[in-house]
Amino acid sequence: MSRRRIFASQYHIMYPLFLVIFLTIGIFFTIYQSEKNLQLNSHAAGMTTTNCTIPSNKIAIKTQEQQLFGLINQYRLQHNINQLNWNDTLKQAAAWQSMHMQSQHKLSHIDSLNRTPDIRLTNCGYNINNGYGEVIAEGPQNSSIIFSSWENNAPNNRILLDPKYTIAGIDMETTSSGNAYWTMDFGANATQTPSSGSQPIYQNFPRSGSFSAPTTADMKIFVSVKIYGIGKNGNPKPIHTSRKITAYVYTDKIIPVASGSGILTFNGNTFTGTIHLGKLTQGKYVVKLTANNMIQKLTIPALQTLLVNKINPIPQITLYQGDLNGDHVLNNADYNLFLACFYNLFSCSDTKAIDLNDDGKINIIDYNLLLQNIAMLHNN
Repeated sequence: MSRRRIFASQYHIMYPLFLVIFLTIGIFFTIYQSEKNLQLNSHAAGMTTTNCTIPSNKIAIKTQEQQLFGLINQYRLQHNINQLNWNDTLKQAAAWQSMHMQSQHKLSHIDSLNRTPDIRLTNCGYNINNGYGEVIAEGPQNSSIIFSSWENNAPNNRILLDPKYTIAGIDMETTSSGNAYWTMDFGANATQTPSSGSQPIYQNFPRSGSFSAPTTADMKIFVSVKIYGIGKNGNPKPIHTSRKITAYVYTDKIIPVASGSGILTFNGNTFTGTIHLGKLTQGKYVVKLTANNMIQKLTIPALQTLLVNKINPIPQITLYQGDLNGDHVLNNADYNLFLACFYNLFSCSDTKAIDLNDDGKINIIDYNLLLQNIAMLHNN
């Protein structure tokens, strides 16, 4: 009996003691969390939503940015549209957005302060009443690939060729893995001042061959493109008997010097036709061919001799389809996009993109073609 009383007495002593300990711990964590919230609120209050400050070295023009700027100006000239002038204000707005995408590993026009491009551009000092546009990209550091992805995307292409824009700025930021985030902001002159630093060189890229070599106002190439899955050993009667094919021309140092597109016609097996490259000096060049949703391919041999006053034949090349996200890599990302569209056609913005044999039907043949394309490019 006495042992029960002792136990009961100890219970009545220990229970309040544990209660006091738990209450003390609860008060401590409440105070700690309150202080943490105060610190966070203080930090948020200190960050103005009009911030557009970037490190001073971000204003400097990177080589890839200069090359992309040149490609876009060449593209505009080919369409008889005024060239763009570099602008530091737009470069600053672009750098802010690229830095945000780099830190978040996410492609977006909305920045870390939840600003849309018009608000960010205004906060960076640009008058949006003059007109503005913005294109972004995620992918390699190769300027020609980024240009191709914008050119082959209708909304982006409209911005590239909009004649009302007269100034622009480009910024590229890379992650530790080498992935690049690109932003290009467009505007119009009015009261905006041009770059205080050096302007990018976009009219006179280094060219291969002697300066005394003849130059033509319109270099032409004749190309023959086999699209895997169409023609012999595929669908001999595709619905679309013409395709837009784009050629990119580089020096032997892989410096872009020209590009052009042409509508090629189906001849029962391949698509053939002439592509106009514009002004180019006679010499040896690297030529790459591509088309929408297709992997860019290097012609063989690597150096092609292009001569003035003739249509230069380019060796036949095979292009592989399925690059649904336009990053010029055929991988699991494209496979997943294909499957999402394959199983729910109503969710597709463009079902033609997965009709790989161009027979007007989405079926197992297209699925198998995608797998074959991935396998062949993986082994090549």
